[in-house]
Amino acid sequence: MTQTEKYIWLLNTIHQSRSRGISLREISDKWRDYMSTEKPLDRATFNRWKTAVELQFHVNIECNTKGGYRYYITNPDDINDDRVRKWLLDSVSTGTTLLSNLDIKDRILLEEIPSGRANLATIVSAMKHNHKVQITYRGFGKIYSSTFAIEPLCVKLYNNRWYVVGDSYPNGEWRRSTYGLDRIEETIELKEEFAYPQDFDAKEYFHDYIGVSRWVDPVEEPIRFRVYNPHKYYIMSLPIHHSQRLVVDEGDYAEFEVKVAPTEEFFMEMLHGGSWIEVLSPKEVVDQMKGWVEELYNVYNKK
Repeated sequence: MTQTEKYIWLLNTIHQSRSRGISLREISDKWRDYMSTEKPLDRATFNRWKTAVELQFHVNIECNTKGGYRYYITNPDDINDDRVRKWLLDSVSTGTTLLSNLDIKDRILLEEIPSGRANLATIVSAMKHNHKVQITYRGFGKIYSSTFAIEPLCVKLYNNRWYVVGDSYPNGEWRRSTYGLDRIEETIELKEEFAYPQDFDAKEYFHDYIGVSRWVDPVEEPIRFRVYNPHKYYIMSLPIHHSQRLVVDEGDYAEFEVKVAPTEEFFMEMLHGGSWIEVLSPKEVVDQMKGWVEELYNVYNKK
């Protein structure tokens, strides 16, 4: 277990205690359970880890001396508002649960995920240093691979797959594209630097889109769709986009609006709900949705 993993474990342990806090003894007991050891977490080690956590993750850990010397995070909202830190903590929390229960691993079912993690470290390192990356890429359905350099601008996780947005200059012409890391066969961080475009904002780049496709512009008005029971509860608990808002809930169904571009990912989200989802407006999106349904119907009936 690396030092960073230990720091994340401590941060996650204190964060899970919420406002009630957690004592050093309780932290030590959890550490012994996690590591399956009788050796406690001593105060000197705890203090070193605590300082490292505060410096690396920009959190404030205080001790409530009036409540039995219980440690708590004074700025938990900063973690909840930071998607990277929150995702990291959630992932570590899940990993901690699984690692501490390997004796029942046959009863814990996971999916094989083609995430492309092997290439992630190289690309993130290149992003940090504004270095170009040489990638060997073979898209789905392609027979041959292509090797070229990109200027990595950002990475995004979508549907358990990592993607990188990068600028390239084939034949001297500028092109900005998105590449799936699981389709990259090799990555090499180059020493050549590039100037990060100051007008590029990763969050804004995908603001009006679901997923990673940007081949169509957003429609002028919000897209409205109806979701019937019981699927409406899935949409309520896991919105398809950050702009999603509930317009009306009639019990048997609910209607929502989203301000997104009608890309392939949007229609796949709609089709995923089957007969429980109905696109209501605008008309151009309704017509496109009908086209998708008809195409799938024709494909199904040809089999």
